[in-house]
Amino acid sequence: MMIRNIKPEDYAQLAELLSLSRGRPFSIEQLKKAGRGLKIWHTQVAVQDNNCVVGTYALSQGESDGHGRYQLHIDVHPDQQRQGIGTALYQDAVQFAQTNGLSSLYTYVGERPPGGLNFARKRGFVSTRQAMHSELDVTAFDERPFAHYIQDNEANGYTFTSLTKLGDTQENRHKLYELNKTCSADIPGRGPFFTFAEYCQRRFESHAYTPNGVILALKDEQWIGMSAATYHQTGNFVFNEMTGVLPTHRRRGLAVALKLLAIRFAQTMGATVVRTFNDAENTGMLTVNRRLGYQFLPSSYTMELKFNDA
Repeated sequence: MMIRNIKPEDYAQLAELLSLSRGRPFSIEQLKKAGRGLKIWHTQVAVQDNNCVVGTYALSQGESDGHGRYQLHIDVHPDQQRQGIGTALYQDAVQFAQTNGLSSLYTYVGERPPGGLNFARKRGFVSTRQAMHSELDVTAFDERPFAHYIQDNEANGYTFTSLTKLGDTQENRHKLYELNKTCSADIPGRGPFFTFAEYCQRRFESHAYTPNGVILALKDEQWIGMSAATYHQTGNFVFNEMTGVLPTHRRRGLAVALKLLAIRFAQTMGATVVRTFNDAENTGMLTVNRRLGYQFLPSSYTMELKFNDA
């Protein structure tokens, strides 16, 4: 086995490996765009003698991570696990990071299958946050019990629209960024918010982005709430990335109204499910999801390993 740089001819194998390892579809186009907008993006593949890709890792650092803090993802083909490939990839990633001022590594690990959690814990990673994943079958969803949340808020002077209708302009992207940043400030465990450049890369440059999926709530022309959803053609699902309302406008049912409009967006796209995740301590949004009928899936965890006190 050899660990080396990714070559263009590896993309098809790598997309298949990631789809199997993470349980969701990955495309070649996604891989080609990965790492854009990051300060550091270092990724390698493990290959066997016949150039068969059996594992990979991606080590990255964004502006919001600061110096010395890296995000690490390791994936090994399910048929090749428990053969030392993950350990070799981990050691290679740490060696690279240490030459660039490594202070800590963090990663996101699902609880199913349990191999990823066991791997991280054996190397000293500790869980810092739990994310509750859930999905809603939109083909069977009945919106009638919730439609009044839209009607009641419209009667009270709120309007609902989308970035398509307002214009997907640079000015409006800045307004969305500021709204998202403010709404996210009190999410448990959120940490530093993205820079605007990182936000653009993650939201607007995503292969799944469409301005129709950015639903907005306005009051007297002020942007006061949002629900951002992306459509993933591979897998035919919508991911509800963020729903938030400014603190001064909460407890009016606006979050339910925004999520309902995101569900309508999914239905117009022909998606079968809407998926999302929330911090385990974000009880308000978890309660909204339960009321709408979301079914909970296995959780994932933020795991971190500190190398020194830097």
